[in-house]
Amino acid sequence: SGKMPFYGRNDNACLEMISKGQYSLPPREWSKVSNDAISLVKGLLQPNPNKRLTANAALQHKWLQDPNALSSAPINN
Repeated sequence: SGKMPFYGRNDNACLEMISKGQYSLPPREWSKVSNDAISLVKGLLQPNPNKRLTANAALQHKWLQDPNALSSAPINN
């Protein structure tokens, strides 16, 4: 989507949300992002390291493995 999934009043508030794994994927920015891509993002943002995707698991994720899933559309910021 080109937008960060973390929002805060300032940098410290944003960093706190990141450390707690509190994020949002608002439809306004994320509605055109595929379910597979969102699955990858959620897997990488998992705050529990035992549940978080490893680098190898991320590279094997369906979204990265399917060349048809990649878009050439520009990212609007």
